Amino acid sequence: MLFLRLKQIFIIISERLGEKLKDAKRMRNILAHEYGAVDDEVVFQAISEELSDDVTEFLIKIKNN
Repeated sequence: MLFLRLKQIFIIISERLGEKLKDAKRMRNILAHEYGAVDDEVVFQAISEELSDDVTEFLIKIKNN
């Protein structure tokens, strides 16, 4: 909700990026609170490939606004 709220208030990040960051937060909650089974390969790919790009994009948007 935080990332979507940033988009609504400041129009800093795109809806696509807001959704991706929201999904990352959901994954974090699943991992931290041990909700169900976790596929280590999926988590590794998400962290090593997708999350890195998303966080970089987020930081650039914040820095430039």
